[in-house]
Amino acid sequence: MLSERFWRYSFLILLGLVVAWLVAFPVKPSSRWNLEDIVMEASIWGAVFFSFLIFPRKWTLLLFWGWFTLLFANTVDLLDEFTSEPKFFDTVLEGLLWVAGWLIIIVSFHRENLALEKEKEIDSLTGLLNRYFLERKFPGIFRELIHKKSLVTFIFADLDGLKEINDRFSHQAGDLVLEEALYEADQRMYQEKRSKKEPLL
Repeated sequence: MLSERFWRYSFLILLGLVVAWLVAFPVKPSSRWNLEDIVMEASIWGAVFFSFLIFPRKWTLLLFWGWFTLLFANTVDLLDEFTSEPKFFDTVLEGLLWVAGWLIIIVSFHRENLALEKEKEIDSLTGLLNRYFLERKFPGIFRELIHKKSLVTFIFADLDGLKEINDRFSHQAGDLVLEEALYEADQRMYQEKRSKKEPLL
């Protein structure tokens, strides 16, 4: 998550860009202002600006820069109603900012979805691949391993007395026992591989 200080500095940067724009380009006489366009573009700017308050996802740095780029594009679109600037800033720059902003947001969503998909496959307690992975992903991987004639090893384990520990000492105690058992199993497999000089994966 992004800190409040990060957001504050970002808005100061945006304010600085607005001031720089107004200093660089002369302001049009009020008689040349198009009130209808100003209201419409201000509404769009407000919608983009306040979208961060209702956004359902966690704000990552990449998502923020996509949103900030779109906000800056809308700011340019709004400012050009009040100033006389070269066409490059009014059309090309604004278009580039829009395209860049949406591309960054799309990439951010894609990366987040990949991360969420990965989280579904991992058991949060043990760090092992879970039933979701076995049902959705493993059949395809298994077929590929068979096709390549690769060696596959399955380990089935059962902890005696785990239910009694859960019932008597709570599920938190059972979780600790499970974690310790997995750690010991991992250490023994590691030592076994070292003794046989097998590659450590």
